[in-house]
Amino acid sequence: MSNYCGASPERLVPPARRCSSALLSAPHTSPGRRGRLVDRFGPRIVYAWALVGWSVMTALGSLAKGFGFLFASRMGLGLFEAPAFPCNGRVAASWFPRAERGRAVAGYTSGPLEGGGVSASAWPSR
Repeated sequence: MSNYCGASPERLVPPARRCSSALLSAPHTSPGRRGRLVDRFGPRIVYAWALVGWSVMTALGSLAKGFGFLFASRMGLGLFEAPAFPCNGRVAASWFPRAERGRAVAGYTSGPLEGGGVSASAWPSR
């Protein structure tokens, strides 16, 4: 691979992309376990632990001095972010009547996309 077009693997996949893939692939390593945690302990407990773990991993990521530590903190961030979707599903099923669940689910699944769009449009370009 290092002789392919004269580029090393590090140049083909930049470190920022590898950290993003750590964050995005971590929740998909064992999706069934997150749902079982919510079934066993309930969304309130699982949300609380996920929030604390997510916050710690975010703080650790800001202290990273090298790629390995940053990669590990991003992987942990993804693992602690993973229970949010099963918790959201349980909360929507418990709190909203059947006729209103679609609107509730649309709200929490489209929120990050809309927020990203608003921040991208509000950010000054150079």
